[in-house]
Amino acid sequence: MDNDKTVEYSQGIMGDGAAILKDGVRMTVDEIVSELNAHAREVEALRQRVEAAEARYERLLSAGSQLSDIAFNLSQCGGDTLAASTCRSMDNARRSWDDAIMERNE
Repeated sequence: MDNDKTVEYSQGIMGDGAAILKDGVRMTVDEIVSELNAHAREVEALRQRVEAAEARYERLLSAGSQLSDIAFNLSQCGGDTLAASTCRSMDNARRSWDDAIMERNE
């Protein structure tokens, strides 16, 4: 299938009845079914890619939100020594972010 060119489908009437045309050329029933099946596979593959991208987006959004919350909380503690629990939270948020970014690059 040529993905660089827009294909135009149309209908027409030939001597023996209705016809489906692809760029003005009559298609057989087998060709029509084959193209429909190929398009269905392409649509399913794209649906799966979109679903995976949405899941990655949600993980990135969650990790980014954690980092934003920590940054806000730290901005309220000017000059204070960081508690160990705060350092752990920061490290966990960093790991979540790193994991989400690494997944995107795979």
